[in-house]
Amino acid sequence: MVKFKIINNTIYDANISKGEKIIEIPNGVLRIKKIYITRDIEKIIIPKSVEIIDLDAFEYAINLREIILIDNDNFIVEKKCLYNNKKTIIYLAERDITNSFNTPSQVRYISAYAFAHCSFLKSIKLNQNIKYIGAFAFIECFNLIKINIPTINEINLHEATFEGCNSLKEIVIPKNIKSLGKCLFYECDSLERIIIETNQIKIIPFQCFAYCERLLNIDFKEGIKEIKENAFMGCKSLERISLPKSVNKIGLDVFLDVENVTIKSESSFVKDYCINNKISCINY
Repeated sequence: MVKFKIINNTIYDANISKGEKIIEIPNGVLRIKKIYITRDIEKIIIPKSVEIIDLDAFEYAINLREIILIDNDNFIVEKKCLYNNKKTIIYLAERDITNSFNTPSQVRYISAYAFAHCSFLKSIKLNQNIKYIGAFAFIECFNLIKINIPTINEINLHEATFEGCNSLKEIVIPKNIKSLGKCLFYECDSLERIIIETNQIKIIPFQCFAYCERLLNIDFKEGIKEIKENAFMGCKSLERISLPKSVNKIGLDVFLDVENVTIKSESSFVKDYCINNKISCINY
């Protein structure tokens, strides 16, 4: 059984009984604001009354296999993805989507958790006009080996967007990226190369690159002011990192369990940090 918290025709929550496999949204609901889709759920049914789905409406949905619309012209299900009727938003993908996926040219927004746990997906091509990628959007896409980040609109990369994508080997952070989210690449343990092209990033967040165990080198542009705690924790293969003069704050245990890293920097603050933490440091 699924019990919904509905206020003014808006779903704010759902209490889903263990073992329940289907979520059927009650007819009369106009807006879906938030539903945590538990591990057992395999199907979601959306009736004709629903007019609005929030960008972060659906969470987790690890085993979702089917999205059904009933006489609803506000949304489209196509190639295992739920879109709005203009196809500018991808809300949710069925988790058994396989091999490669190209976002239609109209898509501008990818919701939180949209492709989360799509463990059979190997590559995604995002169209260049995308302007929003939600938190956890690609978390635990275990077999994802290739994805591009769009380069036209300014984009903030949110929390854990690529966490657990442990087949991903290389990624480019282009010039239009404004910020990185915490745990962004957490446990991307095949990631060997990250190319940072943007100079808009001010903070390297908490555990942003933690446990990228094969990451060898990374170079940051001028503009970064702070590195949060555990940012590179467990990056066991990290040999060199370049930090700009602008860095003036470094948190605790940034390089925990990183034994042989050399920091390349002209910053006197960074040099003092290296001396105090017994880390090798060289000039640019």
